Amino acid sequence: MKTTILLAALLVQLGVCQEILINPGFEDPDLSAWKSWGFVMMSETDDVQEGKRAVRVTNRTANWQGPGQDLNITANGRYKFKSVVKQLNDLPGKMFQSLKMTISYTWASDASTDYYDIAGHSFITSSLGWFSLAGDFNAPQRPWTKARLYYQGNDAGIDYIVDAASMQVVPEDKNWKSDANARIERYRKGDLTINVSYPSNMNPSDIQVQVMHKRHTFGFGSLVNDDYIINPDYKQYQNLFYYMFNWATVGTFKWKFAKGTPDNPDYSFAVNSMNEVRKNGLKVRGHNMFWGVPQNVPDFAKQMNGTELNRTIQERIKFITGLTKGKLEHWDVNNELLHGQYFEETIGDPHYSQKMYKAVHKADPYARLFLNDYDVLAMGSNTDSYIDQALGFEADKTGLGGIGLQSHFRAFTQPDPTLLKQRLDKLALIGLPLWITELTLEADNEDARADWYEDALRMYFSHPSVHGVIFWGFWDQPGGNAHSSLVNGYNYYINKAGSRYLNLIKNEWSTRINRNLTSGPKISLRAFMGDYDLTVLYKGKHIYYETFSVDLYKDISIQIQDNPTEITIPTTVDPYAAVTAHPDISHKDEHVVGQASVKPNSGNNLTCETRWSGFSEIGDDKRVWAECPDDKILTGCASVLKDNDWHKDGEEIRMEGGKARCYATNGYRTFGPVQAVARCCKVDGLQCIYKSAGMSDVGIDDEAAITCQNDEFPLGCGSNTWVSSTDGAFPVNKSCIAQNDGTKLGVFVTGSCCKAPHMNCEVRWSLASGLLQGAVTNVTCQSGWTLTGCSAFSKYGRTAGSFINTLNGEVYCRAINGGDKYPGEEGVKAVATCCQIK
Repeated sequence: MKTTILLAALLVQLGVCQEILINPGFEDPDLSAWKSWGFVMMSETDDVQEGKRAVRVTNRTANWQGPGQDLNITANGRYKFKSVVKQLNDLPGKMFQSLKMTISYTWASDASTDYYDIAGHSFITSSLGWFSLAGDFNAPQRPWTKARLYYQGNDAGIDYIVDAASMQVVPEDKNWKSDANARIERYRKGDLTINVSYPSNMNPSDIQVQVMHKRHTFGFGSLVNDDYIINPDYKQYQNLFYYMFNWATVGTFKWKFAKGTPDNPDYSFAVNSMNEVRKNGLKVRGHNMFWGVPQNVPDFAKQMNGTELNRTIQERIKFITGLTKGKLEHWDVNNELLHGQYFEETIGDPHYSQKMYKAVHKADPYARLFLNDYDVLAMGSNTDSYIDQALGFEADKTGLGGIGLQSHFRAFTQPDPTLLKQRLDKLALIGLPLWITELTLEADNEDARADWYEDALRMYFSHPSVHGVIFWGFWDQPGGNAHSSLVNGYNYYINKAGSRYLNLIKNEWSTRINRNLTSGPKISLRAFMGDYDLTVLYKGKHIYYETFSVDLYKDISIQIQDNPTEITIPTTVDPYAAVTAHPDISHKDEHVVGQASVKPNSGNNLTCETRWSGFSEIGDDKRVWAECPDDKILTGCASVLKDNDWHKDGEEIRMEGGKARCYATNGYRTFGPVQAVARCCKVDGLQCIYKSAGMSDVGIDDEAAITCQNDEFPLGCGSNTWVSSTDGAFPVNKSCIAQNDGTKLGVFVTGSCCKAPHMNCEVRWSLASGLLQGAVTNVTCQSGWTLTGCSAFSKYGRTAGSFINTLNGEVYCRAINGGDKYPGEEGVKAVATCCQIK
């Protein structure tokens, strides 16, 4: 009951509100308002926590069975729930149980049901006694026909008693913003005094004092991408990162995803990233050393018994801290412990994580050790359980140094400052620094996203127990979430949410001075805590420069000499300046795949048709192919995703059974099928050689190329990759080029080099499509020319594909934009090869 005792005074302040539940405390022996589905529910009088009665729950045969009640609540309403529970028995072979309070919503639109957890508790045993199951929540905005509350989650066969259940409306704090601003003024600023002494022959109006806030004491950070922060092709990413943030989370220390082998793991990317951001003055969080959620435990570790696993964990602690000792400010030691206790269960020690923390603290006393979990701040279902866990770690003297609050808001859900403040006040009772470690929220409207981020950031920055906020990534490329990002696209467009964030930390929550001394030699003000540059100018020339930091108090004295000498002050990098990449072109592994020729007597006129495959299955690496009829040969190969998305791996030409086939491959995270599109042509003497090359190097815009002979034309150029990271392909001169769009892997190029007597060919490009996903652009051949190949290309990536089609007798090559582009970028272009027989 630690949480209940600590929060009693706080809950009293919230006042008495209207009760939502019927018979909330089970004091009425008539339990008909509470539903039981296939289990026994009876009034309990011998073992109660409040009043004279509780309810005993027995004979459960499924984990979803528990007392429930239909609710009368309002869309977007704000509510708090509480109850106390006592587990009566344990199950053999199962160390812990968990229990949740869930609301099932049956939606009015389609009668489907979704389940929202509003309270949860982990690490439950019968020896725990009475514990609190409490939380708060916002009801969805989406209309529903039924909202049903029920206890669920513990295993079948577990009996328990419930008492003191209650659900009440939480009134909105209409003054939250002004109160937050007052706290910011109080807790985030210090007193700054600058005294300037100067010779009497100097005119004070000629002496200019400039003070510039460079970096906050409060942590503003982001998850960093190991590839981008080191790769010189991403210099603009680096410039923006160092401008926007003073902290970085390196998220590639995870055990399961280590490169190398179990006996010889390779964390060079993580270590290089850590060293690089530290070299640039940032502080670093390490995420994470262990992750006890079963699906995030390495497969090889799951094959171990408890003794072997314990030994391996101790070896890993020694190995990892050997790489990072003294370099990480924070360590997420065992991530999401509320949601996974694999190590406790396997090793058979209910306090094993506490021992982990002690071992890590001994190996690296410098780093603050963190718990890190979700649904404890952005949503409140596990707040109380998390507080109990943290207090237990503190009592056990584990070396716990901070509390990580992931802060992943439900998609397209506005943060609620009223509830955020109440949750933060609860969490502050732990007495350790609070850090928002993985901030994300989603809004497709930029204005809404900006407003939502501002509300959350203002609340977090204002709370005295919060020491920093880490975004879980800030850029949407490649593979990031455009609906949650601050920066979009390869032109690094700072969207409205990013601009709002920068305005907060660089303007509203920043201090600048630019004044002369006509009002006196002493300047006093309240200044935001952090690092500063101070410059003094005399008659417009720099004569003095120093750096300093403001904490609660800072006094600076400056003595200006007679006839001061002009000095040079440090310059800064323009974070918005465009940085040009320098791509490499590679013919690596260029080879002939096969060849084909038309049959004799194919005619003197070049004629072509388009052949489509069927639809692929939806999923990574699902393939389909199209081939030409016997009287024609393959000149072009393209692919297209039918939902206008970009998550496809591309197209390639293969020889099977002596015949060329056009293959299309679907990609990871796809939601639609892909189709292969073969262009098939004939004319006397037409023959094609099919080639492939790659992969390219892994730099941005690096290219893979094949080269045709002097008498051949590149008619059908395609690209393929293992990770959907391609800008597309195009023919140029005598080559087919495929261009890379990522850093993980390169691209392959595929193409047909074709010739025929008296055949001449040219390449035609369309104008760029619009910027939005699904925008199309077409290009046609000149009169008298025949379309022989069609590809899609965008220097900003994310193409949905291309195809050749006929409309009203006109044959055209169409390319489709597969993802939204942003200001400064352009859409996709269609690239056609057109041939004629002279």
